[in-house]
Amino acid sequence: MSFTSSVFRKMRFVALPLSIIPKDFCCPISLDLMRDPLITSFSQTYDRASITQWIDEGHYTCPNSGQMLSHTRLMPNRAFRNLIA
Repeated sequence: MSFTSSVFRKMRFVALPLSIIPKDFCCPISLDLMRDPLITSFSQTYDRASITQWIDEGHYTCPNSGQMLSHTRLMPNRAFRNLIA
């Protein structure tokens, strides 16, 4: 277990300043710590709440690249969730 994972496991209910949360653990849309990471057709990871709202609002493009998503199926990123949990 990495040091970062260990810290997050012990402090999961404590509000952490964004300055100490690794950037990769934050959703590119909301900029908040991801709680339920999902992978898009472009293999980009976003938090479930943010990416589903993005798609529900009629955006069918990748928020990072702007390219059209080949489909809107979202897959859980379990490996990433385990790193954050």
